[in-house]
Amino acid sequence: WGRKLAKGARDVEIEEADSASAARLPLSRALIIGSGRVGRLVSTMLQEHGIPYVLTDRDPAIVSGLRAQGEPVFFGDARQVNFLRKCGLDHIDALIITVNTQAEIDRIIASARDLRPDLQIIVRARDAAHAKKLYRLGVTDAVPETIEASLQLSEASLVALGIPIGKVIGSIHEQRDILRRDFFCGEGVCLGAGAGGGGEEADVGGVAGVGDSDRRAVA
Repeated sequence: WGRKLAKGARDVEIEEADSASAARLPLSRALIIGSGRVGRLVSTMLQEHGIPYVLTDRDPAIVSGLRAQGEPVFFGDARQVNFLRKCGLDHIDALIITVNTQAEIDRIIASARDLRPDLQIIVRARDAAHAKKLYRLGVTDAVPETIEASLQLSEASLVALGIPIGKVIGSIHEQRDILRRDFFCGEGVCLGAGAGGGGEEADVGGVAGVGDSDRRAVA
């Protein structure tokens, strides 16, 4: 019971600190939901390229630890639109969802898309079936963990077998684009991707995101 009280007090303390610091937060271009292994790796890559970001998490221990390292991180429930707005949803360019609970992901997407139909939403997906569902909910891009792991394994194997790295990267990008097309398409009709595109039909040649071989997803 004492530990529960201590945890509750710490949660309140972090929430109050968040409220006090929200107005002082510099404008960020990306909001990362989830500060676990995947979220922290994404933030490291954004930082390397000079893109300002904000992290969120519902675990007070993670939030406290990241704050001690100087990370811009908020404690709260990203399913709540008021929390998302406090974290900068009104002005960010991209929402990056790295949590792995499907129901939570769906709620976050719905909250964000209602307020920002133009927003780029990039989501960690469990597998191909999950990715297809996420595209129907209106995400810009979904990254299936199982498929990305397979592509990375294929890339390492081809390089080890002596295939030139340039050819390997090109073939991996091509395969990723084919798979992305499969996520969108069914029976000759494709679901339009991108901001606000959930549920719209489009010709196969006009699917947003297909052919975009410059992007390499982090899973």
